Amino acid sequence: MADIDQVAADSNFVADIVVAAELAADTVAADTEDAAEIVQRQDMDKHSSYGDY
Repeated sequence: MADIDQVAADSNFVADIVVAAELAADTVAADTEDAAEIVQRQDMDKHSSYGDY
């Protein structure tokens, strides 16, 4: 019986790691999108400021 409990505990542990990895991947993707938006905004600011001079 102990072996079955151990297997169940191990599979729960693996499932937790997979979920954590998916969350981390989602966070990285969101950060990358944010960074891309910031760069785009800076480019737009540069272009619009040229017209002021």
